[in-house]
Amino acid sequence: MVNVKEIMTKNPVAVDANTIVREAIQIMSEKKLGSVLVRQGKDIVGILEESAIVQNVLAKDLNL
Repeated sequence: MVNVKEIMTKNPVAVDANTIVREAIQIMSEKKLGSVLVRQGKDIVGILEESAIVQNVLAKDLNL
């Protein structure tokens, strides 16, 4: 059996909840990531994934 700690990212990248989507995409691209953690203050409040950007921003033709 594989433990989570064996496959997790050792140094996860987080962005602030108020970060503009375009900036988050740039960070993900530079670091070759498919997702980033979202923090509000010291708390992790979510995960921003490529699929969420495609479905909720690009597919709806929203401004990045």
